[in-house]
Formats: sequence, C-alpha cells, structure tokens
Amino acid sequence: MSAEMAAKKEEEFTFAKLLDKKFEVWANIQEFYGINSDFPSEYLFYQKDTTNNLVFISNGLANGLMKCTRKYKLKVVNIGVKMFSKNRDDKSNAKVR
Repeated sequence: MSAEMAAKKEEEFTFAKLLDKKFEVWANIQEFYGINSDFPSEYLFYQKDTTNNLVFISNGLANGLMKCTRKYKLKVVNIGVKMFSKNRDDKSNAKVR
C-alpha cells in the first residue's frame, strides 16, 4: 500500500454529538426501534462529513476526550462502537439500521 493510500485510510475522525446537531435522526431511531428515554443517547456521535455511521462511546471518552480543548493535537482515527449505519433502503421508514 502506498503512503498516500495509507494516509487516506487513516484520516482524522471528526466527530459531533448526535443530539446537538442531528436530533431528528435520533427521534427517528427512537420511534422506529421503540427505544425509551432511559437509553444514554448523549453518548451517540457521528462523523461530521457524513452521517453514515453512528457510534456509541463510553462515559470516559464523552466527558474526557470530547470536552478536551486541545483535542486537535491528538489525531483520532476511529472511536466507539458502531451502533447504526445509514439505511439506503427506500422501502423502510428507518433512516438508519
């Protein structure tokens, strides 16, 4: 693998809190899958350039790394556990699966 391909493969994971920016996506997930309000949705994040994958991170990461003011010095390649992916099926009401 060339150095250029390796660099593209490990691009920085720019993340955002799902509830802050894309609440309508969370509302759709809750309604479609019947998830109650006890679920810790404040730990769901998505990749800023796409909303293809929603990841679930730990309390420590959410309250530590995500709130760190110098996180630009740390190159985060991947984070969390993938919980949902964008649904490309037109026949379903779910935006993610």
